[in-house]
Amino acid sequence: MGLSWDDRRARSYAFGNRQDNRQENTMERQQIDDELSRTGAQELLGSTSAAHLAYIGKDETPRVVPVGFFWTGNQFDISTATTSPKVKALSARPAVALAIDAGDTPNQARALSIRGRASVEIVDGVVEEYLAAARKAMDAEAVAEFERNVRGMYD
Repeated sequence: MGLSWDDRRARSYAFGNRQDNRQENTMERQQIDDELSRTGAQELLGSTSAAHLAYIGKDETPRVVPVGFFWTGNQFDISTATTSPKVKALSARPAVALAIDAGDTPNQARALSIRGRASVEIVDGVVEEYLAAARKAMDAEAVAEFERNVRGMYD
């Protein structure tokens, strides 16, 4: 899987539809909901589970890393091992951006960029949104094997 798994996961770098109380030029919740409900945004949110997450690392320099995500309709859930550098970095500096894109030609190219603040939640066991994201990219047989392997890592 490319990550060293632990008995717990960091879950829910949740952002997107949360209101930010800071006095800066931010979109209102209704504007965000309107943007995310557009056909193009919905197609991207429903068709892929791959994105790029940007955040500020522990050394205060920017990072962009590929991640899997699951859109719940209110937030983006991204699961990772608790030992991942993202966990400590986002706990200290929760400002993030997420880029979702698709298409191989100029006519097919689509992109959605979301900025917000992350929250980190440590949970025991398998995060259900992690499995839901995998279901978007695999056929039923591959998902069943993937889920067996993931669940086999836990009591």
